[in-house]
Amino acid sequence: MRAEIRIEPQEILGEIDPMLYGVNVEHLERAVYGGYWAELVRNRKFAGHDDDRPGRGRPVAWKREFADPPGFGIAACWEPFGAGPAVEYAHDNSVFYSGGQSQRIDLLGDDRSPRGVSQPGIAVLGGEEYNLRTVLRARGPIGPVRIGLGDDVAGLVVDDRDLADEWRTIESRLVPKAGGDFDLRITASGSGQLWVGAVSLMRADHHRAGGIRQDVAERLKTGGITLIRWPGGNFASDYDWECGVGPRDRRPTALNRAWGEWEPHDLGTDEFLTHCEQWGITPFLTVNAGSGSPEQAAAWVEYCNGPPDSEYGAIRAANGRTQPYGVRHWSIGNEIWGNFQVGHVDAESYARRCVQFARAMRAVDDRLHLTAVGHVRNVLGRWNERVSRIAGASVDAIAIHSYTLNPMILSTEPDPEKKYLAIVAGPETVDRVLDDSISVIDEHWSGPEAEISYDEYGVREDLRTATPWKEVYTLRDGLCIAGIIQSMQQRSARVRIGAQFGFANRLGLIDVEADSIAETPCFQAFALLANHSGPLAVASTCRSESYSTPGLGTEPPQRAVPWLRVAATASRDSDRVWISVINRHPGQAVTAMIEIAGDWNPRARVSVLGGDGPNARNAAGAVPVVRLSRADCELEPGDRGFTRQFDPHSLTVLE
Repeated sequence: MRAEIRIEPQEILGEIDPMLYGVNVEHLERAVYGGYWAELVRNRKFAGHDDDRPGRGRPVAWKREFADPPGFGIAACWEPFGAGPAVEYAHDNSVFYSGGQSQRIDLLGDDRSPRGVSQPGIAVLGGEEYNLRTVLRARGPIGPVRIGLGDDVAGLVVDDRDLADEWRTIESRLVPKAGGDFDLRITASGSGQLWVGAVSLMRADHHRAGGIRQDVAERLKTGGITLIRWPGGNFASDYDWECGVGPRDRRPTALNRAWGEWEPHDLGTDEFLTHCEQWGITPFLTVNAGSGSPEQAAAWVEYCNGPPDSEYGAIRAANGRTQPYGVRHWSIGNEIWGNFQVGHVDAESYARRCVQFARAMRAVDDRLHLTAVGHVRNVLGRWNERVSRIAGASVDAIAIHSYTLNPMILSTEPDPEKKYLAIVAGPETVDRVLDDSISVIDEHWSGPEAEISYDEYGVREDLRTATPWKEVYTLRDGLCIAGIIQSMQQRSARVRIGAQFGFANRLGLIDVEADSIAETPCFQAFALLANHSGPLAVASTCRSESYSTPGLGTEPPQRAVPWLRVAATASRDSDRVWISVINRHPGQAVTAMIEIAGDWNPRARVSVLGGDGPNARNAAGAVPVVRLSRADCELEPGDRGFTRQFDPHSLTVLE
């Protein structure tokens, strides 16, 4: 199969904003806790009810009307240790350290048997140092309190002389000799009451760095990631930022209505912004325009950007940060058009609220760059039209969100080949979504030309049969992500911000486990283009054979999808070009004639992302099977330029 490619380095399409290569970090399932954040203990502040055990007023087996089930009174994620008649439990809502609840252990006998609570599945590495911190309170003759991993890993022993009827925070160092999954146990003996307000176990290097896993953060650097949108996503529409500042153990754990999950607020404003500073990342904060108010958003701006003698700047200073963070990029809400969203309203109501938010936020800092909530094309009550008309003069940009393929609307898992062809054709759909949406926005925008923030995109997967609840991304999906980045590059005159959803675990570029990280093909494709593209998008054309797809899931039918998809970027002086080429054919190589306007040296560095098949994937703890190869070579001369063969199901960058 043959094709023709032509590059015009002098025909500039737009300047690529570095913020095009962004990601989302949302508080969703294991994206933050169990992924981005280094804490190993689940429900570490003992929030919520007795796991999923039945309670008063719910139908239960008749025996439970006579006796409580084992573990009654223990917060979710925790289990009884040494259960029996000599111990009782309560999630205590009268004596607590944070969030209105603590774990109480009532020791009723005077024997010396250890009793308490445990949490299984704490994965640690042998020889690594861990920071263990516990907040305790006791009443009565309680014997030594022991906190450790299983029977063999010594942790913290708190003598009864160090316990009192007041909260005390005790820290210790823990170094397991061997790695594995252990039970974290908190036990005591004697007769009396022990309260546990909070417990934390974190690898010492991550703890010293502020709490974010440093091996995860390294992928920000190697992935070429320049921007993080935080804290969501849907999560942001019910997020109270004030719960996420101050001493971490004191921060309340609250139920976030967006996802129905308990949020400990450990990753808060100061942790996130300090992390962004350390790694040279631009923060992009989403304010709560769902259950929140303009006043709350303005207060958050002042906390981040206000001088230390301002009301909220003083709170920031008291929390240890005198210098303002200077956060410039803010989004006024997230997907408020959706009936699944906390605070869902119609287009005109949102637009008026957006103006109020913008006015309040800019009264604190008039240098802010603000993004309004947009939608695709002009659906849902002419959303883009009405928001553009009413709020366009008050903001700088409008957001577009779209995802490739949602197979969960299908009754069965589709044929693998049909699924492959639909997903790799997804970037053609993105091209039309962006162009159609920009056309509607431009027609009705009431301010200067709107910038486009394409701050949620990615590939959906069917999670009904996934174990665990996590997408399994293959080379096929990586080629789709590469094509979407090409689409943004080619529209860089308008698309200024891009943010793939998400970064770790759920819908993530990387799969994170306690002891390993797998870089998915989506990460590999993202990193290749983010690190090997120029600052200017330039014109390119490609003629190749094509195929048709009848449509699948949320992907529409498409005709004449070219097997090769091409984009080009250049240096500012146009003397260097980067050509990215996706061969979507599942089994056939394509030989292309490449013509570059002007005189060019045939020597090039060639980077190829490929694998044994289009569904090849990388697994945590295993050798990657989707591989990136690089070589310096001399391109073969042709009639009008150079020739290059592109492997099937591959992404190639020539530079």
